[in-house]
Amino acid sequence: MAIQNSGIFSAGVDGGITGTGKRTYYAQLSWNSSSTFYGAAWYGPNVNSVMNYGYESTYNSYGPEHITYCGGSTHQSPTGYFYGTTSYPTQSSPSSSSGGPWLNSTSTMGEFGNAAVDAYSDGTINSVYGRGPSSYTKHYLNSSAINSDHLNKRIVYLLREGVIRAVDRLNGDYAYPVENTADFSVPSLNGSMTGSASYHRVRKELTIISYVTSSGSYNCFTYSNVDFDAYPNPNVALNRPEVTRVDATLSLASSWGTNNSESYYNLKPITTDNGNVYVSVFFTSDRLALYRFTRSGTSAITGTYITGLGTTTSYGKDQDEIYGQRQITSRDGTSVATFCPYYYYHSGIKCFMIDKTNNTYSTYSQNGSSYGVMCMPYGDSSWIFYYGGNGYASNYGGAYIIAQYVKQGGSGGFASQNGCYYLPYFTGPNTTNYPGFTQVVDYVLLPSHVLGAKNT
Repeated sequence: MAIQNSGIFSAGVDGGITGTGKRTYYAQLSWNSSSTFYGAAWYGPNVNSVMNYGYESTYNSYGPEHITYCGGSTHQSPTGYFYGTTSYPTQSSPSSSSGGPWLNSTSTMGEFGNAAVDAYSDGTINSVYGRGPSSYTKHYLNSSAINSDHLNKRIVYLLREGVIRAVDRLNGDYAYPVENTADFSVPSLNGSMTGSASYHRVRKELTIISYVTSSGSYNCFTYSNVDFDAYPNPNVALNRPEVTRVDATLSLASSWGTNNSESYYNLKPITTDNGNVYVSVFFTSDRLALYRFTRSGTSAITGTYITGLGTTTSYGKDQDEIYGQRQITSRDGTSVATFCPYYYYHSGIKCFMIDKTNNTYSTYSQNGSSYGVMCMPYGDSSWIFYYGGNGYASNYGGAYIIAQYVKQGGSGGFASQNGCYYLPYFTGPNTTNYPGFTQVVDYVLLPSHVLGAKNT
């Protein structure tokens, strides 16, 4: 199978950010029309300075730089960098009065990073505006991505419109499979299911959940002997003679909440190492709920209600594809974060962090009603959360990393690192700016905590 190289991958050469050989892991993003500043501030693996400069180079200089200016001119357009910028600038924040594709919102995050931009580890930015059949391409990608720990991280598997599809992580589109691969149409699957599957490479299991007809009533399809490492083409992998499928009914009726397209079609299963399956369900304007079940052949399955993280008025897939629950798999595949907004369109966050190794979970909540809270992978198996407040270089009480959760050994779970830490520099000089944040699109392809190392 061939996948075309992106510009960030060059045979035998790794130029890194502006030719320094260094790689970025995160980007703070700003489109501030009040200051005519559009661009990104780049950060290293510990959300630290990616280069040893105490201040940015002079604007319009051509030396190595850790802040990228994307100003509008006769030669470039800010719309060519960030989707939705003219309608949703970062001098404003997501609120109850507007539900657009904000750079700085909770729901913009997912497996492919920030849905409004493609930001890569070499400091390049590619526009997502007008790419593919919908200008919301990356929202569709983030909502459709399944959690999976297969080894070829250049590929992400989607579940959408009744098929399992392989797409290119770096510049893929939800409507088109990776070159030389083909979709696998899942028999009897409800075609509205979105991202509701989990692949476990050691167990060689693909678990798919399909809505039936009533509150909390599903089917669970378990495909065994599936090897995405040996056969990355899903149509080949799932049609191999050794692959078997077992169907069982699944009830999640206990403590069931709101009935709509979000809770029916956008729930997220996570298969752990011992074969248990967690299921994260967002009940809009109610809570993010967590269930767990075990399988026993074709016998009926009853999921156990574990807990719920309460939300206030909040929207999901029932309103639009840009809302609702999202999930991200860690770099090493041993943990998965599922999350949704706390308030209205894109503010605050409710999150479950699932430790697949130890079959346990931890939670993070931020009950904000004004600013997005962005969930991102950290290190190999841990998580950080960015608070999208009013951040600029002289306002250390503004945007910052509000929480960090590190995966533990022993009995497992994730431990808070107690408190927040402030960013050493910011995008945008204006005194009102609510910049967004993201992991780079190729985050999982970078070595853990090796600043400047080559991509794999």
